[in-house]
Amino acid sequence: MLAINALFWAADGLCAIFVNIYLWRVQREFPVLLRYNLSCWLTIPAFILLAGWLSQARDRTWALRIGLALHALFYMSLLWLRESAVAHVIPLGVVLGVAMGFYYAGLHTLTFDVTAQGERDYYVGLSSFTSGITGAVAPFAAGAVIGLATGLRGYVMVFALAVVLYVLAFAMSLRLPPDREPRPFRLRAALLPPREHKDWRLVMALWAVFGGRFGIFMFIVGLLMYMASGSEMVVGGYSLVTGAIRIFGSLVVGRAVTPARRLPFMLLGALSATAAGLIMLGPINLPVVWAFGIMLAVSTPLFSIPSSAIQLDVIGRTAAEPSQRVEYVCAREVPLVIGRVMYLAVLWSLYDLLTKNLLGLRIAVCLTAATALLGYLLMSRISFVREEAARERSAPASPE
Repeated sequence: MLAINALFWAADGLCAIFVNIYLWRVQREFPVLLRYNLSCWLTIPAFILLAGWLSQARDRTWALRIGLALHALFYMSLLWLRESAVAHVIPLGVVLGVAMGFYYAGLHTLTFDVTAQGERDYYVGLSSFTSGITGAVAPFAAGAVIGLATGLRGYVMVFALAVVLYVLAFAMSLRLPPDREPRPFRLRAALLPPREHKDWRLVMALWAVFGGRFGIFMFIVGLLMYMASGSEMVVGGYSLVTGAIRIFGSLVVGRAVTPARRLPFMLLGALSATAAGLIMLGPINLPVVWAFGIMLAVSTPLFSIPSSAIQLDVIGRTAAEPSQRVEYVCAREVPLVIGRVMYLAVLWSLYDLLTKNLLGLRIAVCLTAATALLGYLLMSRISFVREEAARERSAPASPE
């Protein structure tokens, strides 16, 4: 799973930021990017639910493999369409949304399977470390290739390499052990949790709040970096530096955080993210975007590693049976897409301000960064998180 995830993030790192920049270079119209991203995010919920049913009815590894195959198909489509891709952004976004729905359903289910309660902070940290290395080096390499090539040839080379990496990840997924025992797919309790499942309701609220931070946020930041520098190589260097910070942070936080120490780590991460967002309210230039990226990179592992571990623990405690983990993994994508659509609606409503010193983008980035504080408040209300922190404070000091 670590190797497959690393290959996936290598391919994603090569292209994810640069697809939006590619579309921007071909046709400099922000609504094109909004339509592309909106069609992608709106597609994910239905297909992540379908992937969840497939995992239960057939085999959990099928969803992962279909997701990898469709990612390869998406970039093959870009290679075929070339500059005419701007005329097909909605179907392209749909293909990517289907691919993401299947891949993340399989990824989250298998992540739950290979970890146990008490070791998830370490696994999430190790996974973030390994995928972070590939995810940091890949954008730098892609930016160098695109910057050195003439015209749009560099994009063709990068997209082709991404296809190869997705195929390799698909081949490696064939070594995952199958799980062909059919199980029912009961979604209602996870999607519409009863009042007694307060912890899971808080997790669902967190994903709605964080809708803009996953995917869309980084596309905006990457575009801002390109606008400020005019160079794909600078965008790649930016991703390399911020990725290296996240790698080191993931390794440190993954080893240092314990269930009793999750809240302080998340609070520090939330404060760092909010401070990063505030500096974006001023004029946008290259040093400001660099400072924002570095501060955000510091905050990400501080918040995301303990938060991810808490969410997996909540699923483990809430699901009536271990086999129901798939329903909970899939259900949380629904509030996530609601948050994403709301975020894109805000961007669209601020469109008139986008050409005036990028005021609309600056406001959106600042508000999205500040949602980390609201996320901390939601996570701090989860029952066992408070209990673990209280036990840590009341435990007697061990003798030297």
